[in-house]
Amino acid sequence: MVLDFVEMSRPDEIESLRIPLFMLLEGSVDSSLRIAIGLIYRTVLLFVSPPERLLPATRTGAVMFCIPHGTPSNISNILPIVEDASSRGGLGGILMGGFGSRHEVAFGTCTPTSLDRLVAGVPAGKRVRCFWRAIRTLCRVRKLSRRQFPQIARSLNGKFSFLLNQISLSLLVREVIGDLLELWRPSAVITSSDFWPFEYEVVSAAKKNAILTLVVQHGIVDPFWWPFCADRLLLWGRPFEEQMVALGAPRDRLSLVGMPATDQIFRSRGADEDGWEEETVDSCLIISQTNAAGVYPDAFKKYYAFLKETIGHLSNVEWRIKLHPVEDGKFYLNLQREVGAELKILPKGTKLDAAVRDSRISLTVFSTAGLEVMIMQRPLIVLNVSPHLAEFAWWPSQGGGVYASSPSQLRTTIRQLLSDRKAAGRHVGRQNEFIASCFENPGYAAKAVMDHVVSLTPSANWNQNTSPCQ
Repeated sequence: MVLDFVEMSRPDEIESLRIPLFMLLEGSVDSSLRIAIGLIYRTVLLFVSPPERLLPATRTGAVMFCIPHGTPSNISNILPIVEDASSRGGLGGILMGGFGSRHEVAFGTCTPTSLDRLVAGVPAGKRVRCFWRAIRTLCRVRKLSRRQFPQIARSLNGKFSFLLNQISLSLLVREVIGDLLELWRPSAVITSSDFWPFEYEVVSAAKKNAILTLVVQHGIVDPFWWPFCADRLLLWGRPFEEQMVALGAPRDRLSLVGMPATDQIFRSRGADEDGWEEETVDSCLIISQTNAAGVYPDAFKKYYAFLKETIGHLSNVEWRIKLHPVEDGKFYLNLQREVGAELKILPKGTKLDAAVRDSRISLTVFSTAGLEVMIMQRPLIVLNVSPHLAEFAWWPSQGGGVYASSPSQLRTTIRQLLSDRKAAGRHVGRQNEFIASCFENPGYAAKAVMDHVVSLTPSANWNQNTSPCQ
C-alpha cells in the first residue's frame, strides 16, 4: 500500500518517506502530546539554527560513511569498517545522524559531521522555500490519502507533527547534500540504512552522482527492506540472503560479508562451550524490546504474562534487564511491583557483551542481540509469544537457541540450563553449529567489507600517508 501511495504521489517529493509512512501504518509512532511538542520543537530547530556556510573538508576520493543514528548498535556496526578503512588510508568523511546533538565522537582522527551541522549549511532563503515546500507536501499527502488511501489517512490522525518533521528533514538534507558530495568527492558511501529521510537522501544523491552506495545489514530482515535504494546490500550470511531473495531482491545486488559488529566477539571466543564460569551467579538477562509493544500489543501482553508467571517461581534467580536505547523501563517497574521480586535494570550505558557475559542465560523475543548472545557462547531462550514475531526470530527452528512457548516451558528450560552443566554445554554446541552456518568471515567482516569496496572502486584514493578528515 505504501509503495502504491508513493507511486501515485510525486515520487521525487515523498519517496524518502516510505519508511515513516510504513511506521505510521504499523502504529509504531507515538501520538502523545509530549512527543508531538518535541517533534514541533525539533522541526523549528531545523529551520532556525544559525547558518554555517562553510562545510567541513575531508580527504577526497576515499570512502564516506553515514551513520544514521548515534546509538551504540549503529556505531558498533560501522566503527570496525571505519577503522579498517583508516588503516588502508581510505577513510574520508563521516556523517552522523540524530537530532539536536553535535555528536562529539571521534573515530580515530576523524570527528563526524553531525546532521545539525549539515543542515546548518542550507542558506536562510532556501530554508524558507523548504519550509513552505514541506507544508505543501504534507497537505498533498493528506489530500491524496483521504481520497484514495483511507487506511493511511487514519494513521495520520494526530501524527502530522511526525510527518512534517520527516518531510522537512528530507528537503533540507536534499538541499545541501549535493554540495557536500561535491566537496568530499567520495569513491563510495557506506551506511547501515537507507530507510529514513536523512540516510535515504544521502544514498540517493550519491547514486545520482555515480558514487557507489553500500548498506551494511543492521538488524533482522523485515518485509520493508525491499526495495532498497543503495547499489548493494551487504548481508551477514546466506540465510539472510535467502530472506531478501524471497522478498524480491535480485542476488546481484546482495553481497555476503559478515557482521562487522561481532568481529571482536568472534576473535575473543574461548574454548569454554558450556556458557559460563563456575563463579557466575544464577542469573538471567532479559534483552528487552518493549518499545515494540505499540506495534505488537497482544504479543507483549503475552510476554508480560510469561515473565510474571516465571519470575515469581524462580526466586533464586537474579533477573537483569538490558533495555533498548529508546525504552524507559516503566514496563519492568510495573512488573516488579506485581511479582514482588527485584528486577535489576542495567544502566543505559551497559554494553551488551558485558551484560551477556555476566549472566548465565539470556532471553529475548526477537532482538538480533540474541545472535550475539550465541556468538558469545551463552545459552539463548527465545520467548515464542507470537507466530509473527517468531518469523523474525526463526533461529531456534535451526538450532539457534530454543523456543519457550509457555511460562511452564520457560521455567523448565531455565531450571535445566542452570542446574545441568552438560545440558547447557549441548545447548551451546548446537548454537555454535547454527552460528557457523549463518555468518560469513567470522571475526573479519569489516575487512571483507573493505576488500569488497576496493574491488568495486579501483580508482579510489588509498593514500596511506594522508591523514583522514583533512
